[in-house]
Amino acid sequence: MNKVYSCLCLATLMFARLDAATIIRGFEDRPAGSFTTQYAEFTITTDTLNASLSVYNFVQYASEGTNFLTIMDPATGGATANGIFTAAAGYELLGVSVNGVEAASGLSVANISLFSSSGTTLGVVNILAPGVGTTPVHMDFSSYGSVGRFEIRNITDIGGFAIDRIVVNAVPEPSALSLLAAGLVGGIALRRVRRRTD
Repeated sequence: MNKVYSCLCLATLMFARLDAATIIRGFEDRPAGSFTTQYAEFTITTDTLNASLSVYNFVQYASEGTNFLTIMDPATGGATANGIFTAAAGYELLGVSVNGVEAASGLSVANISLFSSSGTTLGVVNILAPGVGTTPVHMDFSSYGSVGRFEIRNITDIGGFAIDRIVVNAVPEPSALSLLAAGLVGGIALRRVRRRTD
């Protein structure tokens, strides 16, 4: 009986872990040109007047792929428009990478505001220039809790920069967690009953 119980617990934990799979979207599966088809895990919008989202192929920045998303601001002529990234239900945003930052090393070239899915502010982080335009800048949000939305704003880098990768995590549904808890409680109760009857 102990072997059956152990197998049931292990299987339950494995299925629960499958719900928390990390997904990395690097725009490699999107054709160059207007970004019109959103991902199932998150959406990208802008609140900059007349700005446009486009996928470009920049081979010179190819450290993690050659496709990048730019949010072009017609007022500046560069990729300097605000970007709003919102997780779909059942997902959280773990991080983002940008590339093509041309400012001097260590300068803050933009900030990222982090929000929970309910809109609570979780924090603000700065994007710091790496000093070499072809070096990607990775931002990790995991220490801020469950990020449901992030906004890239106040871009000061001349010409702006490209968004390379979005890291998303599937969050287990509350019903799946309830089922997991019920299964574990039931398994423990069954084991206690078996001990008393032995």
